[in-house]
Amino acid sequence: MSATTILNDFVRIGNKGTQIILTMTEVVAGVETAVDLSAGVSTVQIETRKPRGTITTLTASILNLPGTDGKIHHIDSTGIFDRRGRWQTRGIINYSNGNLFKGSWAGFQVGQ
Repeated sequence: MSATTILNDFVRIGNKGTQIILTMTEVVAGVETAVDLSAGVSTVQIETRKPRGTITTLTASILNLPGTDGKIHHIDSTGIFDRRGRWQTRGIINYSNGNLFKGSWAGFQVGQ
């Protein structure tokens, strides 16, 4: 599985209200397709990794119910982006049967 990161156009240190949107995808018959989150998902999360490697896990939710487009999101209300540089993020799907799937890391820049 992989995740495509879409953030506000410019992520700045200390900004609050930045929306992180990830599309969880998998390769099916050679084609990258969205993971259907409409059944069997108990929770979704987003991990962020700071430039120096510290990882934070954020509570996320399915963006567009029922979730067939694979999109999950989190809105930062605390200003987690506290350091400039290359950050990374990935989605995590926790299924009700106990399976756990982590997406691939995708990077983006945080500026002053």
